[in-house]
Amino acid sequence: MRKALLVFVIFSFFGLMQIGFAQVLPNNWTGDTGIDTYQESTTVHGGSYSCRIDVNTSTQSNCDLSNDIAINVSAGSTYTFSFWAYTSTHVRITGVLDWVGASSTYTNTYVGPNTGGWTQFTYSSTVPTGATGVNLRIRCYDTSGFSAPETQYVDDFTFESPTGTSLTVTNGDMESWPSGSALTISNVSREHTVPTALQTCYVQCDITGGTPPYVALIKYSVDGVAQTDIAMSNTGGDTYQGTLPVQANGARVEYYIQVTDAGLDASATSATYGLFWGTSAISNGSGKIKEVDANGVLKYKNYYARVIGVATVASGTFSASNLDVCLQDAFGGINLFKFSASTTTITLGNSYTVVGALDQYNGKTEIIPDDATTDITDNGAGVMPSPAIKTIAQLLASPEDYEGMLIGIQHVSNTGGGGSWPTSGNSANIEITDDGGTSLLTLRVDSDTDLDDNPEPSWPKDVKGIFTQYDSSSPYDGGYQIMPRSTGDILDDGSLPVSLASFTAIAQDGKVTLKWTTESEIDNVGFEIVRSVAQNSGYQTIATYKNNDDLKGQLNSTNHRNYQYTDNLVVNGVTYWYKLVDVDLNGVKTFHGPVSALPHAGSGKIVNTGTIPHSYALEPNYPNPFNPKTTINFDIPELTNGSTFATFFVYNALGQRVKTLYRDNITPGSYTLEWDGANESGATLPSGVYYGVFATGSFTKTIKMVLMK
Repeated sequence: MRKALLVFVIFSFFGLMQIGFAQVLPNNWTGDTGIDTYQESTTVHGGSYSCRIDVNTSTQSNCDLSNDIAINVSAGSTYTFSFWAYTSTHVRITGVLDWVGASSTYTNTYVGPNTGGWTQFTYSSTVPTGATGVNLRIRCYDTSGFSAPETQYVDDFTFESPTGTSLTVTNGDMESWPSGSALTISNVSREHTVPTALQTCYVQCDITGGTPPYVALIKYSVDGVAQTDIAMSNTGGDTYQGTLPVQANGARVEYYIQVTDAGLDASATSATYGLFWGTSAISNGSGKIKEVDANGVLKYKNYYARVIGVATVASGTFSASNLDVCLQDAFGGINLFKFSASTTTITLGNSYTVVGALDQYNGKTEIIPDDATTDITDNGAGVMPSPAIKTIAQLLASPEDYEGMLIGIQHVSNTGGGGSWPTSGNSANIEITDDGGTSLLTLRVDSDTDLDDNPEPSWPKDVKGIFTQYDSSSPYDGGYQIMPRSTGDILDDGSLPVSLASFTAIAQDGKVTLKWTTESEIDNVGFEIVRSVAQNSGYQTIATYKNNDDLKGQLNSTNHRNYQYTDNLVVNGVTYWYKLVDVDLNGVKTFHGPVSALPHAGSGKIVNTGTIPHSYALEPNYPNPFNPKTTINFDIPELTNGSTFATFFVYNALGQRVKTLYRDNITPGSYTLEWDGANESGATLPSGVYYGVFATGSFTKTIKMVLMK
């Protein structure tokens, strides 16, 4: 549970005012080659302007800003030199006095780095022998971790000599600049916080200063690939607007605004904004919303996204004052958090749609809505996911795969190496193991639950809860925990339901084969299979252990067992969704999945990812070259008649068809198709260049595939 209430958002939907200025020096000041200077009207210490300095090099001798007008002084007099600075994370600034008639003085004090606000630099000494005047200068120094460019601000230079008597520093207050106002981009906003996969989205801003008319462009990329610039047009007054086109669900979009004035001698650039278009999977895969870098840092922090998931934690469970719950979809889980939103009701097992900014708290990925009232939609009852039954070793081998998910661990014991079981009103970290002490994990007892109001259980136990993380510093590679939601998550040893090692659906011509493997079974009478043509509703039972011996369970077993069921009552070209249900001796049912399959004519293995794109697409296969398998992604958009006929043929360099991967009707979706390099007879083809041709009634595209043995 969080105890602090501190949120400092520097990248948001509407954002802070983003201002880009033409590079220009303040009057009576000179800048070195290693810095760019700008007239700044937002981050100001006093008056209307300050000087923004972008440090572009670690060569310190090229990072000076110098005043051109000497101040008359008397040798032997005391003096005090001061200015105000706002420094970046990896830059510090010192003062320099260039004496007329004597050697320069480099001060031995600094301001910064990372002042976090305006901080005054002050240096006092005695005017050296022979000096009759002085020019004031500052120098920017890089510190460890510097990465150009880094932005600083300076303002309000003063000089006293003798100390206490102010002398004039020409334009020391940074109020005088070359004639003509700075070219400025402000009030950047967009039409939709997160557009749906069917929506375009206009971006607008105000442009002032410089020399009109302006050329204003939206520079943007999709999934890291630069797109054609979008021209912005004037919609009245200072406002300019341009429209981003529709993108597929989960597409990562980054954009910024670039403006050039009529004289082509001034340009300005806004901040960069990021979002995930449409609805995104709660996934930590490459390019997905929960992806982290090598240090465990969230790659897309402050990007906005929309997710749909089932609540595995109800409001009030882990916090009485904040909204602190978890949502889970077929791909993973995420913490939904909002300070002081305790009146927002989240019901366990209901499905919710959330729009918010991605964030990270002590290694844990969060989604934070701007407004918990308007940005969270209750979709009604959902299908509560069953806990992913894993060993501690399995969890710690790939912890980011499970962070935010409902999990279960069997045969848990308290090692005694952590804290003691807490008294009422207190929290504690208990060290647990499931293998005699080889693998260790923290069990977090949260004082907002009823766990602290009850005595410590008699170990061993089975434990359910949310797999989460609390690591206070980068790299975020530790601090993983299981957080039970109540005493109901502490179960008798061996009472957790069936533990699945895998559950897959394999599409074939006119049938779908389901395969699953259990790691263990507890009181398992058998399995049922339910099916739907929609991912989140409409499931009906199509097979049961009651009349199919192949679906009967082992009751109690710690051995692996493989199961298989073939659904022959399917239609080619329709995507089917399946859930596996295990039933225990008390009739309690636990659901696994869903998984999907698209039966079709052709021998390619095909999977529907569950998203609906806006347009047709065929992506290059990967890997390429490949051996022995390669994967091809293609998109079918929403269609007026619900489906279309599609083919995917493979041809050799002579133009001969060697493989039919798909030939059937197909419904809208984003699909993954796999080819193992074999021909129609199943024989492996020789190394060489092959061409994959994907075609529908209105779309055809070819990709080049290289099989290399």
